[in-house]
Amino acid sequence: ISNSEVAGNTMTIRGGSVILSVAGTPAAQTIVAGATGQLVSAITFDATQSGEDVRFNSAKFLFTESLSGNDDITNCAAFDGATRLNSSAVNYSNTADDLTYTFDTPLVVAKGTVKTVQIRCDVPSSITGGTFSIGFTSAVLFTGVGVTSSQTITPTSSTGASQSGNTMTASSGGALTVAKDSSSPAYKLAAAGTTGVTLGALRF
Repeated sequence: ISNSEVAGNTMTIRGGSVILSVAGTPAAQTIVAGATGQLVSAITFDATQSGEDVRFNSAKFLFTESLSGNDDITNCAAFDGATRLNSSAVNYSNTADDLTYTFDTPLVVAKGTVKTVQIRCDVPSSITGGTFSIGFTSAVLFTGVGVTSSQTITPTSSTGASQSGNTMTASSGGALTVAKDSSSPAYKLAAAGTTGVTLGALRF
């Protein structure tokens, strides 16, 4: 038996942590006014470096807009996959609105994983144009709780700065363009009584 010190296996102590960022999907796009349940933003909750699972009972998402018309986006809800997290809709009314989504179903981000929270809203038909986005502030004015430790955990921005989300452009109407497709056949003769003859091909 040795009288010298014997080192055991190294134990790493790591607290709970979550890093927020704006997801690439949905990308910047044009949305026709009148859309309902439209996916307008998605925020990733990254707990890959967390020492424990983190539970969120609410979150705050920042609305930035330059819209024309009589309304802003309404009936906003956060989703974890197919699960709607807040039963009470969030209605934005001003640019720089940083509103709270209160979760009836808590969002639990398991340690070592990343969850993406989708934000879906209605875009009223009274909006005639302009742009908007939904992200979060660098201050991140909401907190989670460590599932094991019950310690308060404040998420941080992946960039250290506010992230405004991908820009959505509102349009009062869409356009449908029709053109002859390159596969459309040239002039040819067809025998009477023949079926399945391609007369033309259009591209929409």
